[in-house]
Amino acid sequence: MDPIAASNMLYMDCDEDLIEMYGPMKLQNARLILIPLNDNNNPQRQNGGSHWALMIFMRDSETDEISYQYIDSAGGSGLTERFSNLEQFL
Repeated sequence: MDPIAASNMLYMDCDEDLIEMYGPMKLQNARLILIPLNDNNNPQRQNGGSHWALMIFMRDSETDEISYQYIDSAGGSGLTERFSNLEQFL
């Protein structure tokens, strides 16, 4: 997933807008999604943040269960809480 798309999803409040913008990506059909996360807390600030982490969503092809892995060189900088908006697309 493009970092800008991931960032937009994290900051958008309106579920209808999220579905309209990102529904066509058909993320619910994907088996593997790589989502870059940035610690920028201000969506108005371009090039903000100083740390990146990676969220990996994997869907089991037999059971359709979703699991995820969070990779963060800072050892858990708190970015996991920011992906809750993304779960509705999976």
